[in-house]
Amino acid sequence: MVNTDHGLKFIGETTKLNEIEEDLMSFFNQGQSASFPELDKYLSNKGYGRPHILKTTNFSPLVCVDKTKGRRHYVYSLVGHRAAAQDDDLGIDTYEIYLRRLRKLLEAGTDETIEKIARREQRILQEWLFKGKTHENCAVCGLEFSVNTLVAAHKKPRSDCNDAERLDPYIVMPVCLMGCDYLYENIYVYIEGTEIKRGLSFLNASSESSFIEKLVGRTVDSKWLLGNQSYFRSPNKVLQRTSR
Repeated sequence: MVNTDHGLKFIGETTKLNEIEEDLMSFFNQGQSASFPELDKYLSNKGYGRPHILKTTNFSPLVCVDKTKGRRHYVYSLVGHRAAAQDDDLGIDTYEIYLRRLRKLLEAGTDETIEKIARREQRILQEWLFKGKTHENCAVCGLEFSVNTLVAAHKKPRSDCNDAERLDPYIVMPVCLMGCDYLYENIYVYIEGTEIKRGLSFLNASSESSFIEKLVGRTVDSKWLLGNQSYFRSPNKVLQRTSR
């Protein structure tokens, strides 16, 4: 499952539909939603009994039941149909495509040996962030740059990621090479909640400190915050790094 602003979305492997589920899909393909009497009549005419109909319509992962208008006014629809347009705006369907592509790398492993060890998933992650774009905003400073001046930066060090994390598109965000990549990678700044926070301190470096001061407190665009919040390094890890 992936958690979106509109609820949980299933992104696992699907199984074959049974006969009544196929008939239910056929019914909804003729319209976006229906009342229970409409569904009951349609499925009854197909020869299904009431217990079977109730189970399929009220306790199925395929069906969304909108109960906001009261018991006698439930509205039934296929899961995903009503939120499809919203999901497209959020890039959730695109996320699923890239997630599946990345997961396929598990069959051969995420590293390949050429002249050196290469990050096999990196090309896909770069496509996820930059395909079809000439410019994008840096997740740290928020300024717009050419995609050639941005990198697909891991929210936490790739070496600390397990396979599932390495193969999650949300593990990366665009970060500029004009300074933010260096500052974030070395924990001079980090992300907590929705804000940029000050991390390690520069010693006798007023210019760097002044630059960081402009970043501290800035709100990160919500699209770069999607995914597991544990991807972002916590203040505790910053302190651990300081004590070494």
